[in-house]
Amino acid sequence: MSLFDTLQPEAMDPIMAGFQEFGADRRADKINLGVGMYYDEDGRIPILRVVEAAERRLAGRVASWGYLMPDGLPALRDAAKRLVFGDALVDSMGDRIATVQSLGGTGALKLGADVIRRVAPDSTVAMSRPTWGNHPSIFQGAGLRVSEYPYFDPATGGVDGTAMRDAVAAMAPGTVLLLHACCHNPTGADLSAEDWRTLAGLIQERRLVPFLDMAYAGFAEGLEADSQPARLLAELGVPVFVATSFSKSFALYGERIGALSIVAADAKQAGLVLEQVKIAIRTNYSTPPSHGALLVSTHPGRHSAPCAVGHGAGRHAAAYPAHAGGAGRPAVRQQRLGFRPARAAEGAVFLLGPECGADGAVEGGVRHLWRQRRQAVHGGADGTHAGPGGGGDTGGGLGCAGVGRSSNLAAPAHVRLHKGQGIAAERNWAMPASPGRLAFL
Repeated sequence: MSLFDTLQPEAMDPIMAGFQEFGADRRADKINLGVGMYYDEDGRIPILRVVEAAERRLAGRVASWGYLMPDGLPALRDAAKRLVFGDALVDSMGDRIATVQSLGGTGALKLGADVIRRVAPDSTVAMSRPTWGNHPSIFQGAGLRVSEYPYFDPATGGVDGTAMRDAVAAMAPGTVLLLHACCHNPTGADLSAEDWRTLAGLIQERRLVPFLDMAYAGFAEGLEADSQPARLLAELGVPVFVATSFSKSFALYGERIGALSIVAADAKQAGLVLEQVKIAIRTNYSTPPSHGALLVSTHPGRHSAPCAVGHGAGRHAAAYPAHAGGAGRPAVRQQRLGFRPARAAEGAVFLLGPECGADGAVEGGVRHLWRQRRQAVHGGADGTHAGPGGGGDTGGGLGCAGVGRSSNLAAPAHVRLHKGQGIAAERNWAMPASPGRLAFL
């Protein structure tokens, strides 16, 4: 008997079946309403201006397309965490939140399901009736039991709050409660702010494990309002899973960029949770894609575009000790793509000379890397004056002294940081064929 002789036809996912039928239909006057993608008036999926701007900023700056670590691009992980939980919460309890890059929102759901299966294999995942068609398949495919709770009231077109609350109040402790943060799929009926507060109390009382699907964050009431459920639940003292997708918000459907965040009891537990997520990633697809992650984490209004895959830039650049370098000292090969001082004081000035070339050969070594407190920076690498905000076409901005684009960094380049600002190198700041890379905390 052959390995596949026992196979029987399986029912295709209704959404994917519709997609397939749409592609096979030869009529020109057709519209596909089965998949959540944005089309313009000409029936095309547009490339958003912010994505085009990110592509321009990355042009010529990516030193390699090497593998990312299993948990993904640091800049993306930090940005996703702050997007979901907000700066105040991340600053106060961010070490309790383990965040990884995922293969879209669907990949984040599957990673979360795999982790739950590893740590609590007898868990039941309760999901709304109805829910997105792929939800049951994802959690059942991970080996978990699934159940339903009442949610939608066809008579009113809204949420059946009473029935939902009664069902949640009867759930066993440890039940995973799958929730749509906003833009409930497929009904569009969302919980009110008061509903969320009531639900949070029940979750805490029953010691449930909320799992938020945030595929449409920003499309209901705006990013801040749509993120409030995650921030509310994060402070309950129970484990919280949040799956985030950037497919819709950036129209990067094919890049498969998302994130999974898990809130743990403390920093130590968050580290243990992160290890479990990394195991799930490593044994599934090993490492996530880099191109879409760079696009999402590159904000044209913030000097935050990473310089190189695997090392990042700004607050995510590879650590470079403040005493490293000095005239004639060779650069450290593994750190050639960027540096980050361990701690940046207000008004600190960092000077960096040439580093290794793309092939790892030393090109002058790190000639200067030091800091000095003073009120102004004079004499950019091309000999021009560059005060706060930059000058000419030096980039500057955000209180950052620009470095002239004509420089080949044969002389030190200096940048001034102001308090509370994370600033990475502008594209214009290092234009030669084999530049040193500038990145600052």
